[in-house]
Amino acid sequence: MTASANATRGLFAVVAWRNLWRNPRRTWLTAGGIAFATALVVFATSIQVGSYDGMIDTATRLVSSHIQVQHPKFHDDPRMRYALPDGIALAERLANLPGVAGAAPRAEAFALLSTEERSFGGLVLGVDPARDPQVSDLSKALAQGEYLPGPDDAFIGAALARNLDISLGDELLVLGTGKEGSVGALALRVGGIFETGHEDTDRSLILVPLTTLQEGFDLGDEVHRILVAADSIGEIDDVARSIELTLDEGYRTLKWNELMPEIEQGIQIDWVSGQLMYWLLLILVAFAIVNTFMMTVFERTREFGMLLAIGMRPASIMGMLQVEAIAMWAIGASIGLAIALSVIGWLSQTGIAFGEIAEGMDEISANYFIPERMYPGFSVESIAMSPAVLGLATLGAAFGTSLRLRRIRPVDALRTED
Repeated sequence: MTASANATRGLFAVVAWRNLWRNPRRTWLTAGGIAFATALVVFATSIQVGSYDGMIDTATRLVSSHIQVQHPKFHDDPRMRYALPDGIALAERLANLPGVAGAAPRAEAFALLSTEERSFGGLVLGVDPARDPQVSDLSKALAQGEYLPGPDDAFIGAALARNLDISLGDELLVLGTGKEGSVGALALRVGGIFETGHEDTDRSLILVPLTTLQEGFDLGDEVHRILVAADSIGEIDDVARSIELTLDEGYRTLKWNELMPEIEQGIQIDWVSGQLMYWLLLILVAFAIVNTFMMTVFERTREFGMLLAIGMRPASIMGMLQVEAIAMWAIGASIGLAIALSVIGWLSQTGIAFGEIAEGMDEISANYFIPERMYPGFSVESIAMSPAVLGLATLGAAFGTSLRLRRIRPVDALRTED
């Protein structure tokens, strides 16, 4: 019985395969549609997934880094008194954790920045010149001068320098409130100017050596943030858990999505809008598949009537159509995946230079934290979604259209002209 059943299934498979090529043009058009949709959706989804990691890394490494350790109240109420003691030692301790690429302490103060003729408010960051480049790319945005060459030097944004009408070597006075309510004051020299392309950063930020800010604002050895950079985006969650297990209750650990929720929201919006477009494409291809099997059933009515007349059950004919559907889907999905994976594999080595796509893209990429080069990202969802959806659509189309076989009368079907 088993051998007979296997032989029958094998015969169905052979007949179904031959039936596909009775009209090769229609078969190739349908399989081509499946291949096109599969390749496009897999490729586009992989580009999306890959761009998100680059976007997160570019955005976080500008100022905030991947993870921060703060006083429990500082994030919600950034006051001078909510500081962490012995910040340099704490940064050294966290830098030795597995998966950590670097850790750096920071202190900060809102202050009035003044020259002889102009004054503007800004955020003064006290940074460790040796450690901070491990967690932030601000030092790489150097436009003029040097990155904090001395203890009394300031590293300021280009827009802020224009607003204050100062240049390299000019003096700058910083006035603010110290930790205990005293007056915090710094007399600085402009040692370097940075330009990130982000107007808010370039017109409001000034960097000074950490010890200089601590002395001028009576902070002692305290800092407000410990910035931690993970080895990769995928390790951020693990590193954050390690930090939480290492520290006691007097600290708060924040990841990038809590520090920059607008980046996470932008990614979610982009993902949803992309999925809507992909599903629209898949639905259009699914309608084309339904049309193919509707034509198949109508054109082969006489054939099906003959099979019913010699004793073949409708369920068996429907099963044969399902085999044809699987074979057609397999051809299209295999071609589509082969094309998509080949292109993705190549681009994963070379990347896509976003700035070379069109004129003005460099400015757009800077404003939206898009990296200079985007690399596709492999994920099970990006590779499996399109073939799976089209596979179900193909089987559903074959099954739905073949239900007509239950209403066919062999006598009437045999009278149908081909």
